[in-house]
Amino acid sequence: MKYMSTTATAVHFGVPTHTLKAWRLGNRYNPPLLTEGVHWVRRGKRHILYNVALLEDWILNNESNPEAHKRAIDSFLESLPSNAGWNAT
Repeated sequence: MKYMSTTATAVHFGVPTHTLKAWRLGNRYNPPLLTEGVHWVRRGKRHILYNVALLEDWILNNESNPEAHKRAIDSFLESLPSNAGWNAT
């Protein structure tokens, strides 16, 4: 899994950084479109990293096939070391 900074993600997807912020935070009329801990993570007070693979999947599938994107999220969450279980020996 690859994470990118806000600036690098904006360049990669060809969108302004304020668009990423709007997707991440929403506004008083619309809820956030991206989920913290899934599509993006906060590293420190002001440093945001985006999950590039899930963001690409979200852009491609969320409106046309939200179930496919949900499966991608589930697969990502299952792949995390924290969900791999713990084997005491």
